[in-house]
Amino acid sequence: MGLRPPSRCQAEAYDYSLKERTTFLSEHRGRVVQAHLGAYIEEAFGDKPTWSLLDVGGGSGVLCDYLHEQFPQMRATVLDISSDLLEANVRAPWKTLVKGSATEIASRFRPRSFDLVCIHYVLHHIVDGRYRSSGEHVQATLQQARSVLASEGRLSLFEMSYVGWPVERLSGRIIFELTSNPLLGALACKFGANTGGVGVRFLPETAWREMLTRSRFDVQDTVRTEPFRFPFYIRAPLALRVAEPVHFWCRRPD
Repeated sequence: MGLRPPSRCQAEAYDYSLKERTTFLSEHRGRVVQAHLGAYIEEAFGDKPTWSLLDVGGGSGVLCDYLHEQFPQMRATVLDISSDLLEANVRAPWKTLVKGSATEIASRFRPRSFDLVCIHYVLHHIVDGRYRSSGEHVQATLQQARSVLASEGRLSLFEMSYVGWPVERLSGRIIFELTSNPLLGALACKFGANTGGVGVRFLPETAWREMLTRSRFDVQDTVRTEPFRFPFYIRAPLALRVAEPVHFWCRRPD
């Protein structure tokens, strides 16, 4: 079974060209970008006359546009599977747009060709209908991201941490089975799940960290934002203890 493409609802959720940029900056990811990511980048690349960014799943380019304003010496490449999202980008000489999947990084770009790779809210969408093989695709994507990073390059990873109870991974597994099943997925859509019928694979923070370690990244800093406040009638059937966005700032050691 091949990887499942994103649904229209998923694409619309990340199309910031339809929203004010202030919407992006006011959300939890935008707040972390403003409060932490800029400082990380300044420390890592502030003394370089030019440096390069690969924004995996960068969509309409809102992240790289914001970062370029702060760091005009940056050159960016936006990779996304959606032609509509790429078309929504503001064109600029410092920006390159590439249509493709996050799972094709190594075949699209030369080894060690970027100083920074951003993968924000992408990995949990890499699914093929089976839990285990979907995880193998995610692990391979992280390894491909490492392969295109320059020596001492950095990875900015934003992901959702879903911690189940009494087993940490239980909640994410339940959500995967509900959203990846065609029949149950249709029902999940009615309850607001934009991944219904496609699937989504959430992991707890500890599991994301393990995958980064297996891909030979050094996690230098972790930022957790405020947890999502789901009502009890949602948390209980999903065996969900906490769901919170987590940002990992990582280095490729050499």
